[in-house]
Amino acid sequence: ALSHQSSMRKRRTILVVGDSFCDVNAGPLPRLPEWGRNVVSPERILAQPGGAALNVACNLQRLRGDTALYSGIGRDAFGDLLRVHLDSLGVRLIEADSDEDAPTGVCMVLSGPDDRAFCSHFGVSDAFDASALVADGAALLRRLGPCHVHCAGYFSCAALRKTLPRLLLAAREVGATTSLDTNNDASGQWGAVDGLWDVLLPLLDLFTPNELEACAVAGVPAGDVEAALARLSRQVGGSVVITRGRDGAL
Repeated sequence: ALSHQSSMRKRRTILVVGDSFCDVNAGPLPRLPEWGRNVVSPERILAQPGGAALNVACNLQRLRGDTALYSGIGRDAFGDLLRVHLDSLGVRLIEADSDEDAPTGVCMVLSGPDDRAFCSHFGVSDAFDASALVADGAALLRRLGPCHVHCAGYFSCAALRKTLPRLLLAAREVGATTSLDTNNDASGQWGAVDGLWDVLLPLLDLFTPNELEACAVAGVPAGDVEAALARLSRQVGGSVVITRGRDGAL
């Protein structure tokens, strides 16, 4: 019992940095709607907490506790929903400075019989950066004292990703390991976006894309996961894990 109590006291925070969204989910629909047509959802339409970073933070909190989330959330009803959810789980929310009028990011999700379609407005997720974490010699980051910094929602956070190299270097200075999960790139530029391939990947201890993301970032044909893994392994500073849904990981 004493050993368990000692390990609990020594446990350090995992800091998750990235996007927070409110997902508005409709479906499963019999078909996706066409312009000018209405499709009735057989199930209630729900507004739920979402965003890659927020989801990771919540799941880590459920698994081990001691999780903090640094993100941008708007001062609106969607943002209030996210704050209540994070507070109910005990996730420590550190809100990035942002325009008071900037809305919370929202993603509308339409689920059909075979696939899904999305419509997103990034809102404040596109506008906040990591400046507060690295300012004054990374004073805030040092006070948090994280053992690990995980970055998520890269392509949903335009301002943040420009400051991620500074954050990753600061994390290394405070003794934290680092990881990145990108999410989907609506622009289709993938590894060319804000130095992801040239600058960011070499700074990571762990890169965790899914199959589609791995192939796109690596610049290899879709589905050639082995080639993606080989190319990414030569570029990433640490390890690469490619997630494959129900087929596990590589």
